[in-house]
Amino acid sequence: GEVSSFHAILCLSLGFGLLLAEKGTAATKKINMPDILIRGLLFLVPSVAMMAVFPAFASELLSPLKLLGKSDVLFRNLEYSPILFKEGAFSFMKPSSQLMFFFYLVPFGLLWYLSKLFRTGGDKAGMSFLFVSTAVFLTVTLSHMRFAHLLAVNVALFACLLIETYLVPLKDIKKKLAFGLAMALMASPAFAPIYSFSMGRINLIEVEKEHFEAMDWLKANTPKTSHFTEPWNKPEYGVLAEWSLGSWIENIAERPITATNYTPDPSGVMESIRFMLSDSEDEAIAVLERNNIRYVIITNLIADLEGYADALGLPGGYARLVRGSWAPGKKYFDLISTSLLLSDGNPTGELGMPLKRLRHFRLLFESTAEMKATGLSRPVKKIKVFEYVKGAGK
Repeated sequence: GEVSSFHAILCLSLGFGLLLAEKGTAATKKINMPDILIRGLLFLVPSVAMMAVFPAFASELLSPLKLLGKSDVLFRNLEYSPILFKEGAFSFMKPSSQLMFFFYLVPFGLLWYLSKLFRTGGDKAGMSFLFVSTAVFLTVTLSHMRFAHLLAVNVALFACLLIETYLVPLKDIKKKLAFGLAMALMASPAFAPIYSFSMGRINLIEVEKEHFEAMDWLKANTPKTSHFTEPWNKPEYGVLAEWSLGSWIENIAERPITATNYTPDPSGVMESIRFMLSDSEDEAIAVLERNNIRYVIITNLIADLEGYADALGLPGGYARLVRGSWAPGKKYFDLISTSLLLSDGNPTGELGMPLKRLRHFRLLFESTAEMKATGLSRPVKKIKVFEYVKGAGK
């Protein structure tokens, strides 16, 4: 099975936590360097030995760490961008704009907790693990904000420790109320999105209802494949879509997919990108044939196309930013995926640009929800499902 990024970071945190932990449970024993080195060897030797004996284990375990550096795949996606960058430029305002100003308090919390770690008694092993795991989560969140949800758990634990350290020992009820009010005021910005969600102003199911609609249709109207619970065996066909739809297709429609955001192997994602950036039907068909694809799901990918081009080492020119929104670039209308999205593969024109006629794709389904776009000659649905028809005439 796959080893998620969470497990990789958790193992890393655990290892360093063991290094910092006391040899015994006595609160008075000091941490010393020889003890740290011995623990490091005890943790690393079996891990290295296991990776040497089982190369597949090493590959699966280490592959999520690719997320920490420049990756070849899709990491212009918001979740994979550095947390202190906005539209490619360094910005201290990004966390604040996302109600994440608590992020700025984490370094101060770490310093406070470090002093607490060496000044007080108690479970040094557990305290060391919390400190190191928080430092690790902070580091990886700086690299990719996808890890912010892991950091949020530790931030919540720090808040509990603050209450336990300063509020609980207070005897004066007035001081307790004052401290509690101060904590509540600090946390109040975090309640804004929670309130909006509870009042129906943010409805995640409504936003993504077309996804459920498409997945339900796919499950009910396409043939089941063999070996769905045995992914090491080859199914009769596969479904190709953008990588972020992979988990939807796999878990709701229960159909085999090419690309998903839950795999450390980028080959399927790269094949999906090659199809989406194909500018000839022959090139697109080559991708489908290599991966035994029968169904293709098309969505509006204009915001991702420049990232796709970067992943393939292409010069770009598929999309451009206009006043903060993505607009078609010079190459946008040459794409097979654009023709499928805007005209179902028919040789029509949109925005004054001709679209290609495609002979190997048959539209099977389109969502009721429509794209919000200006200048198009007719409404365009958000999600479309096509069948790849082999051997169709030219």
